[in-house]
Amino acid sequence: MLDRFVVARLLGAFNTGSTEVVVDVGFGQEGWTTRELFEALSEAAVACEVVGVEVEPGRVRAAQELACEGLRFVEGGFDLKRAVGREARLVRAMNVLRQYGPHEVAEAHRAWGEVLGEGGYLVEGTCDGEGAIGSAHLMQKRQGRVEKVGLMMWTDFSKGFGPWMFRDWLPADLRRSLRPGRQVDGVEMYGVLQRWAELAGEERRAGVRGNREVFERSLARLADEVGVLEEGRALWGEGIVVVGGACG
Repeated sequence: MLDRFVVARLLGAFNTGSTEVVVDVGFGQEGWTTRELFEALSEAAVACEVVGVEVEPGRVRAAQELACEGLRFVEGGFDLKRAVGREARLVRAMNVLRQYGPHEVAEAHRAWGEVLGEGGYLVEGTCDGEGAIGSAHLMQKRQGRVEKVGLMMWTDFSKGFGPWMFRDWLPADLRRSLRPGRQVDGVEMYGVLQRWAELAGEERRAGVRGNREVFERSLARLADEVGVLEEGRALWGEGIVVVGGACG
C-alpha cells in the first residue's frame, strides 16, 4: 500500500522523463522490499534508479542477487550522499528509527534530507512485517530544509479495524509522545485517535459491519470535526488516511 501511494502521489508528479533516484534505507536481512518498490515503479513507467542502503555489509552482499539494471544495493547509514553518490527524489526509511528517541529522530530526518533535491520527499515510519498496517511521516524538502507535510496511516483490513490499532505503528517520535493534550506539529494525535475510535464505535453500534465501511464513514464524520483530513479524502477507499498537510 505504501508503494502504491509513493508511486502515484509522490513520484508521479515528477515523472519528467529524466531518471530520478529513489533510496530505500534499511532494507533488512533481505532486499525484497526494495525490489518490490523497484518493480512498482517500473510497472508505473516511472523512470528512476532505486538504491537500497543497509548498514550491515553482510546484508548488502546477500541482496546483490536481487540487483538488476536500475536497482543496486550499497552499504551506508545516515550519510546518504556518500552512499548513493547522486541527488535523490525520494528517500524511504521504514522500521529504521523504531527504537530512537524524538531528538534522534529529528537528526536522522535532517541527515537523510541532505541527499534530497528541492521538492524531494522523505517517507519515514513504521509498519508490520507484511506491510498490512503502518504509518509514515511525509516530509518534503523546501528551501533547503526537510519539513513535515503530513502523516500517512494505512491498513489493508486483514487484521480487522479500530483506530487505536495505529498506536503501535506510529513513527517513533509520535509514538513516544502520544498522550492526551500533547500536540506534535500542530496536531493533538491522541485526541484524533480517541475521537476517531468513538465515531467508529458509534458506526458499529448503528449496524455498520464491514471494516472498510466503518473506516470510511467514521473518517467522514471525523473530518467534519477536526479539519485536518481533507487533503487525503480521496484515499479513504484504499484504507489510507493522511493527517495534516499535502500529500502530493
